Amino acid sequence: MKLRSLIVAIFVFLALAGTLYRSEHRKPAAEASVSADTPPAILKLDEAAITKVELKKKDAAPIVLAKNSSGTWQITQPKPLNADPTAVSSTLSSLSSLNSERVVADKAPDLKQFGLDHPGFEVDVASKDNKTHQLLIGDDTPAGGAVFVMLAEDPRVFTMASYNKTSLDKSLNDLRDKRLLTVSADQVSRLALIEKNQEIEFGRNNNNKDEWQILKPKPLRADSVEVGELVGKLADARMDLSGAGEHAQETAAAFAQSTPVATAKVTDPSGTQELQVLKKQGHILRNLERS
Repeated sequence: MKLRSLIVAIFVFLALAGTLYRSEHRKPAAEASVSADTPPAILKLDEAAITKVELKKKDAAPIVLAKNSSGTWQITQPKPLNADPTAVSSTLSSLSSLNSERVVADKAPDLKQFGLDHPGFEVDVASKDNKTHQLLIGDDTPAGGAVFVMLAEDPRVFTMASYNKTSLDKSLNDLRDKRLLTVSADQVSRLALIEKNQEIEFGRNNNNKDEWQILKPKPLRADSVEVGELVGKLADARMDLSGAGEHAQETAAAFAQSTPVATAKVTDPSGTQELQVLKKQGHILRNLERS
């Protein structure tokens, strides 16, 4: 009886071991299947390491964004301009984690069928480790909703969701800083309003950031809520660039023929910036000089 029980126990053990073996060997196969079905990434970059981005479109001047020594992003081409921090951040975020929908070809013999022989849009990315990537964006896919893409250093052709292209395809006006005053409302320490020969100046209380005082023409208590709202509106003021290129000469002529009716001077830790309101057609002109 003991021998019979031992034989039964051995068979039970072997059956359990076989089940466990088969289970363990099925897992990698299942995992490999999931991995194979997962679309590969086109680009995986450290966003903080990106130092330069160049956007190239057919029949248009390249737009170059570069990070300066202080870590601030600037537009260097087609002309030097301050860059919009939010727009740049969005572009970098899209580039640092760019996923494909699928691989169309591991090595396409003819890129023309994908519009990648002479791509209509190219994004060049450089990082501080001296590595560069050229993202080539070709035609829309026949089914729509996606575009053909590839990296210049990678023979594979991918499809990528069209919204990813939209997130990268930005104009100069999309990327430039459109703030009339490059200040943060909570960092403003002084505000001066000048109309003709009259000036009123406000100062923020160092001990209470929500409290403002009138400094000129004489010390008085100010309505801190009203002053705070005015500072906020000045900090949020943006340029209206709609049709700016088409009417550039007209706008310049209007500025030349206008006279200032009011001036706002805003001071923060970086210095003082000036905003002028012109009489003709209510134009607003920002003085680019800081003191």
